[in-house]
Amino acid sequence: MTNLLIILAAVFIVVVVALIIFLKLFEGGVDEEKKKYQYKRRNFFLSRAEHECFDALTTVVGSDYLIFAQVHLPTLVDNKVVGQDWRYF
Repeated sequence: MTNLLIILAAVFIVVVVALIIFLKLFEGGVDEEKKKYQYKRRNFFLSRAEHECFDALTTVVGSDYLIFAQVHLPTLVDNKVVGQDWRYF
């Protein structure tokens, strides 16, 4: 009998916790409009120093090479380290 009461109490607690989590996740309701991010266009793509460096590089290399500004390095090169893809499990 005591085991049954313990099991019922545990089930009740789990249901209450699940209900609280469910209500927290959906507390905004269906009708409430989702929050929108406020994006704003920048006036310049590069800072003044970056633009001066870009102009200097473009002048030095001329039309022999292309200079790309603000490119993330891993976009251009691939670096693999031995054991990089090793997983514990």
